[in-house]
Amino acid sequence: MNRPALVAGLVAVWSAPALAIGPPPPHVRHDLHGHPLPDGAIARLGDAGLRTVRTREFTFSPDGRFVARQRDCGLDVRELATGRDVTPGYLAGLRGASLFFAPDGRHVVVESDRGLCRVYDPESGAVVSDLSVSGRHPWYAAVSRNGRAAFVRWYDGRGGAAITLFDLSQSSRPVGRDVLAGQQAAACLSADGAVLYAATEVGARAFETTTGKELPRPALHHLAHVYGVTLSPDGKTLAAAHADNLRFYPVSLAGVGEPLVLPPVDLRAGMAWADGGRELLVSCRDAVIRLDGRTGQVIGQSHPEGGAGRGPMALSPDGRFAADAGGADAASVWDVRTGKVVYRYPDRRPMARVACPDARTAVTLGAGMQLEVWNLADGQPLTARPLDVPRRGSWPVGQFSTDGRRVAVYDRVSRAVQVCDVSTGRVLRAAGGWAPSYPTALGFAPGGGRLVVASEGRVGLGDVHSGRFLRDLPGGGLAAGSSPDGRLVAVLDRNEVRLVEVSTNHVRRAMPVPDVPLDGKDVQFTAGRVRFSRDGSRLAVFGSCYRVWVWTVADGELLFEDRGDKTNLYSDVWPGDLSPDGRWLVYPSGDGTGLRLIDLSNPRPGGRPIAGQPSRITDVAFTPNGARLVTVCADGTGLVWDVAALTAKQQRKPIDYPAVDELWDALADTDAEKAGRAIEGLIRSPTSAVALLAERLTPVAAPDPAEVRKLVAALDSDKFADRDRAERALQRYRELAVSALSAALKQPLSSEHRARLERLLDQADGVEHAPDRVRGLRAVEVLERVGGADARRVLERLAGGAPSARLTREARKALDRMKPAEQVLPR
Repeated sequence: MNRPALVAGLVAVWSAPALAIGPPPPHVRHDLHGHPLPDGAIARLGDAGLRTVRTREFTFSPDGRFVARQRDCGLDVRELATGRDVTPGYLAGLRGASLFFAPDGRHVVVESDRGLCRVYDPESGAVVSDLSVSGRHPWYAAVSRNGRAAFVRWYDGRGGAAITLFDLSQSSRPVGRDVLAGQQAAACLSADGAVLYAATEVGARAFETTTGKELPRPALHHLAHVYGVTLSPDGKTLAAAHADNLRFYPVSLAGVGEPLVLPPVDLRAGMAWADGGRELLVSCRDAVIRLDGRTGQVIGQSHPEGGAGRGPMALSPDGRFAADAGGADAASVWDVRTGKVVYRYPDRRPMARVACPDARTAVTLGAGMQLEVWNLADGQPLTARPLDVPRRGSWPVGQFSTDGRRVAVYDRVSRAVQVCDVSTGRVLRAAGGWAPSYPTALGFAPGGGRLVVASEGRVGLGDVHSGRFLRDLPGGGLAAGSSPDGRLVAVLDRNEVRLVEVSTNHVRRAMPVPDVPLDGKDVQFTAGRVRFSRDGSRLAVFGSCYRVWVWTVADGELLFEDRGDKTNLYSDVWPGDLSPDGRWLVYPSGDGTGLRLIDLSNPRPGGRPIAGQPSRITDVAFTPNGARLVTVCADGTGLVWDVAALTAKQQRKPIDYPAVDELWDALADTDAEKAGRAIEGLIRSPTSAVALLAERLTPVAAPDPAEVRKLVAALDSDKFADRDRAERALQRYRELAVSALSAALKQPLSSEHRARLERLLDQADGVEHAPDRVRGLRAVEVLERVGGADARRVLERLAGGAPSARLTREARKALDRMKPAEQVLPR
């Protein structure tokens, strides 16, 4: 086929996916930028055409009109003249893949993650030829200029390697022939596809593609490691780049001749013949070097405008253009002759975390500490600003507060946990010493006033307002998360999850985490994520090896277990979330680009896979009303899903709750596990529980101010017995005496008097030990979780007690949390 006809054919093939013919089907939703949305999604955060992360390599279509790019999160194909993203849908989800073009514009896709190598039709997405070989992983592939032959370089994961030849003219499932088994080699095909030329460590070798028979050749000197080979358009010269030099091998019917050794080159990404074979272009580390195609002499070099190239460069088949990765921010295509940039890739930073403070908006934290607020209805960006923190490293570790108003990140240089205001990006508190090294978990308690930090096996609680580190939680662990009411912290350890009562610092319950056997050994957690449902009824743990567990908080019953993939021992920890009512569990599936949705009221193995993101999902979150689900991923985009469209409506089975008369005393038990069972027992009989608590709970009365002042003064009595008696009396008042204690500290005091005052202040809001006080706090938890008008009336009565009393404040917080979520979006 002559070149004009070939170009015309390519234009016809490529214009089909690039330009839509007629209106799209009415059922297909599109985002703000015209890109189609997957089924069940209602909006996209960010422009799919701007998705960008680190570029690994480029390749050009045979006519040079299109350039394909392999990135960390997949592939994209763009038209150089317009910059349009014309990536067909079947390419968008590929990860760990490389893309090559056959002469007719068809794609040869190498999917190393799944061990596949296929030729796709760019118009229909159909598999034209499957070049996959069972048990092998593809490394590189190429198709001859006439499209009749192809070869694939393989490795088997155990040091074995081979090149397989395919005759594409025979069938859609061509039979391969292995050559060069066990040898590392760079190879190329002749223009007619009849011969494979390979440069190996023992010499240049040639093979017939139809039979696999090796062709005769004269003996050659042993070669150094070969980076790449390419055959001139007339088939007379084979150029091979080695670690120490570049060589031109004459090719004839007799075989491959002795080489012409040229000066050393620093090959970066490839070679291409230009000007009908009169020039050879060599892509080096910082430039494209032009060599005479006959003598190999350097006749010039080219740089992209603005300086030397950076990163891997690829050359178009005609040698006209070079594609330069240049780092994540400056990937571009430039004219080799002039150095002028003809296309610069737009940039979209990866998204790391997402929170849904309400039913209208989502807030995301991206690489480079970039904060963005989005409209959930259409994916429109509302605001964007960077965090006012040092940008040390591009991938942040951090977490949003439940209300989305604060975000915590870690600065690895100063070793400080930085709590920032989302609306302004400013640092509210930089707390050093909370995390001795890179934290494995950060989590806010409700209201954002306290932060749970896990680092180096230590789990602690810090006060955001004062910057004080309050205390370590018992036993330590790898990760932790706070319950929605802030009363419990779930701590993930290597073989269990502990529920710790914040008020007493005691363990209420411990749930075992089963080990995963791998080659006869048990694999324990090395990291994880811990999340409660918003109603506090469910607890989920997401761990390495793609493992997921869900328990009921009430009695520690294991509701769901996914043992994950034993072959991915050192895999990332999956993100995941629970719906506000605790019914639905969502986490990534497969290679991390899809979603798995589990109905916890009737869990079934495998769940329901949902296709969606074209890149690895980095975080997922439900809106407070459960109507929407938001996922963000490493390609800098996100999706907003309609939960009602993803889930099938199922009725929950009614539960027969037991009687609760004997549980009042157990609420005050010093054994947190026994008290936890009492809380769940009361919740299971809501009517009787509310009646019982309404009868026995009373608001906290404010103490007589004169009596408190008298006790404070007695702390400085001449008699030790009086001082000790006054301190014990003030310990019973606790937070009710804080104002008097603080006022006394401002006066001139003896050292002992000051020490007693400071000790009392430290104890004021610390760990609870008094049975009656602990019972009251646990009773408020019962009332909040039971809900309803009767429980609210009891809480309102308790909220009318002394304003500074802890029971009063807990009742008020419970009433605030019981306010119904806004039903803004239609379901």
